[in-house]
Amino acid sequence: MNILEESGIPEEPYNTPSFRSSALKGGLLGAALGMAIVFMYAMTRNTVRRQEDLKKLLNIDCIGTVPHIEFKKRNKDFDNSVSINNDKVSPIFIEAIRVIRTRLEKKSQETGVKTILITSSIPKEGKTTISYNIALSLAMKDYKVILIDCDLRNPSVAERFGLVMDKPGLSDYLKGEASIKDCLYKIPETELFFISAGNPYNEASDLLASKKMKMLLEALKEEVDYIILDTAPAAMLSDASEMAIYGDAAIYVVRQDYSKVSHIIEGVERLSESKLPIIGC
Repeated sequence: MNILEESGIPEEPYNTPSFRSSALKGGLLGAALGMAIVFMYAMTRNTVRRQEDLKKLLNIDCIGTVPHIEFKKRNKDFDNSVSINNDKVSPIFIEAIRVIRTRLEKKSQETGVKTILITSSIPKEGKTTISYNIALSLAMKDYKVILIDCDLRNPSVAERFGLVMDKPGLSDYLKGEASIKDCLYKIPETELFFISAGNPYNEASDLLASKKMKMLLEALKEEVDYIILDTAPAAMLSDASEMAIYGDAAIYVVRQDYSKVSHIIEGVERLSESKLPIIGC
């Protein structure tokens, strides 16, 4: 055995064709592995960061962008509701809601849209904030509006906006335990009416798909200009797709750089199965 071989000195120089070929193969393999890791990360973490992403990935228009609002911690009496009638909220937020309202009005005038379902892919994307503020903005323009919290498993509208509810809600009505008149609550100094979700109910899909729900919405359509339905997240539960059959159109809320594109696509596809038109995101 050659002593030089045992010492680790190569039998051929580094710059020979065979060595360069091995180095190239190693480099390509490393690059391929790196690209695979990046691809897998992109597939699992891909989110919507810009308005253009919505059109590119989903072929859905963006009807408005709403800024994130966060208050500094104050005393317990501080009004921290993200609402256009809270004078502590940024004028930029208020104007953003007005833009969405105007586009919704235009769509309604063109197509007769009256019952609007508002949902998102997963929780904490802002759908309840958007639902309440669109409803309130329409009511401030003297439309007669009713907002219904249809998220029976996880009611949030009343608590989020400081509405003291001493009335039964939608789940109670659908179970035959209350009349619709018992459930109606009028937001002071507005033309906005509200029906809370009522007592949390885990078998929500069965109630929302009932004939009684259909009859309720048909009756309300005769009484108001707009019905806003705040539903459960579409990618997680079937509740939103159950409600889709009652809506005239939907608004899909997407929080920037939050939910994965795969979740958004899943939620949009669930709504599309019911042929519900999506006005935009």
